[in-house]
Amino acid sequence: MAIQPQAILFDLDNTLTNRRASIISFARQFDEDFRSRYQTTQISKIESIMHDADDGGYRPLDERWQILQERIQWIDTPSTDELRNYWYTQLGHCAVGVDGLHNTLSKLRDKGITLGIITNGPTGLQNLTIDTLHLRPYMDCVIVSETVGIKKPHPEIYELALAEMNQSAKDVWFVGDNPATDLLGAHQMNMTTVWIRGHHSWGNQPFQANYIVDNISEMLPLF
Repeated sequence: MAIQPQAILFDLDNTLTNRRASIISFARQFDEDFRSRYQTTQISKIESIMHDADDGGYRPLDERWQILQERIQWIDTPSTDELRNYWYTQLGHCAVGVDGLHNTLSKLRDKGITLGIITNGPTGLQNLTIDTLHLRPYMDCVIVSETVGIKKPHPEIYELALAEMNQSAKDVWFVGDNPATDLLGAHQMNMTTVWIRGHHSWGNQPFQANYIVDNISEMLPLF
């Protein structure tokens, strides 16, 4: 059994959110709002195009809008600006949490553990996602990369969170799905790392995660 941490920091996408389910929800909203502007298309095709355009949140932005413009059979093609604005203002409203999200966070808080989020991404979209999922009441710290001008895995973004929570790295766990952007920096800061597997391969990272789980709810039996 592990020693209970003083604090746990979470990544957001594919850690607290179910990114795939969120994109499906977004694709259905997109279809409702734009269907009059393209030829009759099955919703399953729109979902597939959206997944390709998103690529788990890692698709370069210029490619994302190009895919939407080229692969949907438009009658009236939206501009890049229209698609970009729609994505950033609506995707957060369609966010879907992972199974057991609120129950797990509640139980962690009940144990006296301080909780926080460090997420890479645009300020507006990430904050909207957090608020749509009602995560903020659980969190003592929320840091978005665009807001602070630093991205994971740069050590300064972890240092900001530690200072805000008044915690030492050795007493903190970091939970994330991407070994390169989430866990490498946390490991270098001497945090305990928890890998949410199933979204990214481990690759050739020069360390091993302290714990491996498939969902944040699996963390509860660890301590």
